[in-house]
Parts: sequence; structure tokens; C-alpha cells
Amino acid sequence: MMKRTINRILLCGVASLWTLGGNLFAQETAQHDQTLPYKVDATEVKGNYKITYNPSRAGLSKTLPVQGVVYTYKDFVWTGHDVAFHKKDSLWIANYKVPEGVGLLISRFWQDGKVDRGQAIPYMVLLDKTLPGASSEYFFVRRKLINSNMRSPLVNSNVYLNPKAALIWLPIDMQHMSVKRARLWEMSDALKEANDNKVNNQILDLVAEVSSQPDLTEKELLDLRSTYSHVLKDSKKADSIHKVILQKFPEGITYRRQLLNQLITGNLTFWEKFQKDWPKDKYSFSDYTNPRFGESFFFMGLTNIINRYYMDGDWKNVLNTLSIVPFDQLGYFYDHFVDYPHRTPEQLFPEKDLLSLGRSIIDTIETRMVASDNYRSGRGLHSPEEWKKEVLKKFSSAYAYHTGMLYRNGFYREAMLLADRLKPYIGLSDVNFNDVYVKLLVKMKRKNESYPFIRSAVRDGAYTTEMIEVIKDEYLSKGRDEKKFDQYVHSLKSKESIEREHATIIKSMCNLPSAAFSLKNLKGEQVDLSRQIGKIVVLDFWATWCFPCKQAMPGMQLAVNKYAKDPNVNFYFISTMETDPNYKTYIDKFLKENQYSFNVLYDEKSASGKMDRVYNDYSKTVKSSGIPLKVIIDQNGKIRWFNLGGSSNAVQIAEEVSFVIDLLKKENI
Repeated sequence: MMKRTINRILLCGVASLWTLGGNLFAQETAQHDQTLPYKVDATEVKGNYKITYNPSRAGLSKTLPVQGVVYTYKDFVWTGHDVAFHKKDSLWIANYKVPEGVGLLISRFWQDGKVDRGQAIPYMVLLDKTLPGASSEYFFVRRKLINSNMRSPLVNSNVYLNPKAALIWLPIDMQHMSVKRARLWEMSDALKEANDNKVNNQILDLVAEVSSQPDLTEKELLDLRSTYSHVLKDSKKADSIHKVILQKFPEGITYRRQLLNQLITGNLTFWEKFQKDWPKDKYSFSDYTNPRFGESFFFMGLTNIINRYYMDGDWKNVLNTLSIVPFDQLGYFYDHFVDYPHRTPEQLFPEKDLLSLGRSIIDTIETRMVASDNYRSGRGLHSPEEWKKEVLKKFSSAYAYHTGMLYRNGFYREAMLLADRLKPYIGLSDVNFNDVYVKLLVKMKRKNESYPFIRSAVRDGAYTTEMIEVIKDEYLSKGRDEKKFDQYVHSLKSKESIEREHATIIKSMCNLPSAAFSLKNLKGEQVDLSRQIGKIVVLDFWATWCFPCKQAMPGMQLAVNKYAKDPNVNFYFISTMETDPNYKTYIDKFLKENQYSFNVLYDEKSASGKMDRVYNDYSKTVKSSGIPLKVIIDQNGKIRWFNLGGSSNAVQIAEEVSFVIDLLKKENI
């Protein structure tokens, strides 16, 4: 039996659909084997296929290892499988036995943290269009939704089919009642879009046919209700189906979802009783979060429950509840229960308690992500190994913060292990993680590894002054001139990124009137803006309760230090919108703990009675709301630049402010 290339059969069969979408698919098909990275061939053994991948054709490395994942579509469910690929010359090859009953197959490939899903032509093969659901899923997986997103993460966004392709692919499955029952809402919605968003007889007949089935399950009835509500726009019929569901399934999903609305109140007694009456090992919690079944307050309610336990310091019940919340929300709870408490003026719990809780939440993530139950693991269509990588990316902010917390508390080895796992997936995007990673490398006697990492971070503008001190050791160890070190650091920066940043700042420059003010500083002295004519004035509106404000302070301190001896540049940090009667005490404590040499001014009360008079004047002038708000006033008393928002990238903040100051100085020469 001769081998046949499955791709050729698939591509020839769908060329007309690409013509509908305005794609030159037929032209691409002729060169498919010669130009595309991916090919699937049937072998002599029935059900066995040879998958060939050429990473260089996908813009990836010829030498780095490749991990392949194959996804199979069977019984309306995608399942990911880790597949062992071996290298042969420039190709990566795997022999894969497709499980019986699989109609569609998609592959994607990982290399060095990057994923390749294919480009204009996806790595997808329609193995048997006669299998129920295969043809319609071929369309659905490449359907572009109204919000311009793809329905499936398995393919790139540039592979969508023309909406009218539904008129070709969906009728193939219309002969299968099992498909119509399972995909009623999606089929009806797609057919409506193909018919210029109008309901026609084809859709009405489809809905009527499914409605006539005597043995519809509760989930199928819920799908029918959604179809009437969202596709046919018949709310009366949808309401009548809702009543039928409650009558036919008096203790079903719909009834339990209604009960769970009581969680909004944070009623612990109700929640504990609900768990006994409807144990999670018998009643899937995924039913309570599925948006197809209607609006759900389950997550919001659980949040209130967990908050109650948290405020009581009841870690045991916090963790018990976290074991059943939707997996995707675990990162949210880490941020709110471990990270964010560090941002308040007065910490609710000691650092050691938060570290213990943080460890437990990370352990919960690590345990749940390998669970066999899909709700507990949140894995969905991902393969087991692929999901581990996806989790690190999904919860990168929580993992990065936890790494820093372990470092602060002296658990260097544990932090290093976590940092090494996280690094390929977080890249250089988090300057705080970069700083901690370098400190860990130094602690663990891996300092030499830090040098190339720091150089890359400097190139991307994601570094700290502490990281620069580390690379200075390497610089001096080579006998270089210390006086030229700053020049060396500047040479590491990407010229293109510097020019791009400067161009953005120049474009944002303005010329607006500044509001006069006279405010008291920490010493009780009056500071009058009118006396600053001829000087450049930097204003930073902030508050003790504002974490982004405080997050940006290290960068502002660098800027203050740079111009400390310049009599023509003044920095004023205006404390505004304070509500705590002890805010002055908090300010003193904050400045001393962080050794900030800021000239702090106290805002005055406005007509509303709030402490925000000067802030209001400036926010109205620049037409912006929120803090931190940085404003730079030139020598003539004009607002020339402002910026809203905070950042943990201290060097970038200092360079940004310095660039504006230096521009204004040049203007005045």
C-alpha cells in the first residue's frame, strides 16, 4: 500500500472555502510540501501516521530541541497528547497512532519557550469527515468571533474561514442528530452569521428538530434555552424552557446554580451546608461556571466566602476552599491574599504567615495542575507536559512574587529552583523578578550566569541599579577603566529602543498653564510655586494608600539623587487624597524605612472637604484622573509633560524624568 499525504487530500477539499474567504489558498497548496514546516503521512499500519516537522521553515532554530503536542478531536472533545519527536537531519519526526474514532488532528510545537501553531495554513488534518462532529469542528476551530478572537487557541488568528464557509461545512454534520444536539447553539449562531445575521428557515428547522427530541438532557435543554435567547432572540420561549428544566430536573444544575447565588452574601453556614448536600465528588463544580448555562455568581460568591475565612485568619478553610475554586482563579487569590497585603500602610498579617499561606497556594496550584479531573487541573485541551508550561505563564506574576518572597526570607535554594523554572516563560518582562534572579545567582555562587542575563536585561531596559553593580564587577575584573563604566552600560542598551522611548516622550510633550499653590512641607514651611519661576519643577502626586505610587518611588529617588546638587531643579511630592487621620505618621515612617529624601507637601482640602485641592487643579488641566500623577513644569511656569501610573522599573522612571528635564534645560539655553 502506497503512502499518501493526508495534507494533500485535506487541502484540495477545502480550496473552495479559502476562495470564499478571499485567500489564495489554491496557490499555496501547490507548494505545500516544499514550503511548509508540517506534513502528515499515513503509514502501512492502519491508524498510524508519520508527522514531520521542519522548525527552520517556521522561523525557529535548527539545533534547539523541539517538543511536539498532538491534539485529537473525538466525541466533541479535544484532548492533548505529549508525543516523542526524534531528530533526523534538519527534521523532527514522530510516529503517532491515532485513537479510534478521532476525526480531526492538530499539532503544535514548542521550542525554547516559543510555540508554533502554524501560520496562514494551520497544522490541522481532517482525518475522516464522515465521523460525527469532525466537519463542523473543522469550521468552528477556525471561526472568527465577533470580538475578532479565535474560538480555539490551537490555531493562529490569521487562519479564520469566511463566515459563509459554515454553509458548506455544517450541512455535512446535519445528518447526525448527535451533532445537532451537542452543538445546537454554535451551529445556529454560525448559520445566522453566514446568513447576514438573519434567522432563516434552515435555522428554525434545526432548532425545531432538536426541540422535538423527547430525551433531551438538562445540559441540552440549557443549550436550547441559550439558542432561543441569544440566537433567535425569543426571550418568552427561553423562559418557558427554563421552567421546563426546573420541573424536569428539580435538583439539577439550574436549581443548584440558583441556590449558589446566596454565596454573594458570604454566608458561611449556607456554604458549609451546600458542600454537604452537594459534594464535589458527585456534582461537578464545572457546571456552576459554564457560561453556556447562564450567568453565574459562583466565583464572586466563593470570593466572598474565602475573604471571610481570610480576614478571620482561618488558613485551613481558605486552603480547603481554594482546592475547589476554578483553577484559573488561583493566581488571583495568591495576588490578593499574599502579594497585595504588602501594599497596604499597615500589614494585616505577619510576613511569616503570608509566606506560609503563599507556599500553600503555590502547592495547591502545583498539585491541582496534574490532577486527572479536568475541573481540578484546569488543563482543558492541553497535554500534561504542555499544561505545566502554560501554568507557569498563566500565573507568572504569582510565581515571580513568590520567588522574591522566598528570597527575602532566606530560602535561597527553594527560590532558585522556582526562578530557574520560571525564567524561560517570564523572559525579561518583570524587572523585579530580574533583580531577584540576579541576587539568587550571586547567592548560589552562579554569578557568572548573571552577566549575560544582565546584559540582556539592560538591552531591554528591564534592570535595576543593583544589577548594574553586579555587572560592574565583571567589567572591572577585565582591567577596564572605571571612569568609562557608565559609557559601557549605555552601549549595552538597544539604540532602537532608546530612540523609540525618546520619540514617545517628545510626542507627549505639552504646553499648559500650571495652577498656583502654596502648601506646607513636612517641617511646616510654606512652599510657593510662584517663587519657582526660572526653575524646573517636578511634581509627584501620591498617597500612602496607593501602591503604584510607592512602587514608583525608587525610580523617583534616583531622579532626585541625580539633580540633588542642581539648584535649578526642584522635586515636590504632594501627598493627596489621604483619608486616614494618621497619614502624616505613615508618611514619616514610609520615608524613614525606605531612606527617601523627598520634599513632601501636604495637599489642602477642596470644596468637597476632601484633601485634594491642588491635585484637582492639575488633573483637570491635564485631563487625567488617578495617581501617581507626575507633572513637570518648565522655567516659565508651563506644564510641559505629565505621566499617569506607576512602575517598578526604577531605572526607566528615572531616565524618563531625566530626559524631560534635560530637554527643558536645552530649550532655555
